Amino acid sequence: MVCESIHLHMYPAPLQIPGAIELAVILLIFLILAVPIVALVLAIRWYRGRPDTDDATEERIEELEAEVAELKSELEATED
Repeated sequence: MVCESIHLHMYPAPLQIPGAIELAVILLIFLILAVPIVALVLAIRWYRGRPDTDDATEERIEELEAEVAELKSELEATED
């Protein structure tokens, strides 16, 4: 009888499949780590991808001023 009990304890227990609570904890840890990282990457890509507003705004103002000057000259030419 003593030999039987020793024999039964020599084999390791079979691996168990995680249950719902364990999977929920793993998912929660993943979300806690992944969401801020993804948000940071998207924020960096958005910041680097947008045009430099100062240069673009200045160029657009110059274009509009040139167009206004052209329209004024056309208006003056038609009035004469």
